[in-house]
Amino acid sequence: MAKKPQDQKTETENNFSGDGAKPDATKAPAKKRAPAKSQKGKPQRRPPAKALEPTAPAPADEVPATEAQVKEAIANGVTPFELVLVESYLTCFNGTKAYKLLKPEVTDKTAQTQSAEMLVRPRVRDYLSKRMAAMFERTEESQSRLINQYQALVYGDAAEFSEYRRECCRYCYGAGNRYQFTAAEMERAKERHEEQQDKRLIDFLMAGGKQEQFKAKPFDEKGGVGFKRSRDPNPDCPECEGEGVGREVLKDTRKLSPAAQVLFDGVEVTKDGIKIKHQDRSKARSEFAKILKLFNDNNNVNVSFTPDAMEAMFGEKMAKARERTKAMMQGRTDELDEAQKEL
Repeated sequence: MAKKPQDQKTETENNFSGDGAKPDATKAPAKKRAPAKSQKGKPQRRPPAKALEPTAPAPADEVPATEAQVKEAIANGVTPFELVLVESYLTCFNGTKAYKLLKPEVTDKTAQTQSAEMLVRPRVRDYLSKRMAAMFERTEESQSRLINQYQALVYGDAAEFSEYRRECCRYCYGAGNRYQFTAAEMERAKERHEEQQDKRLIDFLMAGGKQEQFKAKPFDEKGGVGFKRSRDPNPDCPECEGEGVGREVLKDTRKLSPAAQVLFDGVEVTKDGIKIKHQDRSKARSEFAKILKLFNDNNNVNVSFTPDAMEAMFGEKMAKARERTKAMMQGRTDELDEAQKEL
């Protein structure tokens, strides 16, 4: 004979001990029944054992219940199963679905009946309201972080990960405005010159010439050593006429500022080289303006503002948000201190 829903609920709750973690190990285990036999005398296959302790998925807001909240709920009579049911409910805000996440073997009708009965209990409603209040506090923190990200997108400097430079050419600062080497380039140039002279000498001797008659060509150092590509163009350079040489520079993305990290959206290797990708700043400006209520529903500008005014407005809002967050964190610290003292 099938059990009634009420009996099923009672059995589920009794599977948990008072600490909300594991079944009561002090109770004597139930005697195992012999496997039922079929008419032919062969034992029938028993169904797989069911877990006694369901695990609720993490709440959608990822704010777990504090130890103080759990202890207070248990002191008010909330059972361990009711605790995990509340956490499951916070992931979907659907009592039937939340109950079935914990006990998937029950029918939808049973899950609906049992969850509705449990969630309206005064002790459960009180615990649920406190958990939802924690969610709303976390939502306010999330809003502050979202505003921070939008501000980073709007005011972030894209030059932190790429820029286009105009730098000096090889003739800007060479002696007599001649071609200038780096130290390593000068050394390699001298080695090549010596190899060329040795080859000329061998060719000269093989042609019947005498070594004392051979005249080696002196090495031309041209503009000398000291070329630095990062220097600004020389306005008096006769070669580039002060315009220098253009070059695109990709920065080390490991050293980006927090604002530039939000703006940065990775790199893409194309047939033409490496392409830096970034977030859509125009869309970010539009969304940020909506957050600050700079536009009405018709997308018409209804106020005049300057960047300084926006910074001041945003700074004031963020200061208030930080104060609220600080007060909230202080409250949580006090609750943890009190809980530790009780332990």
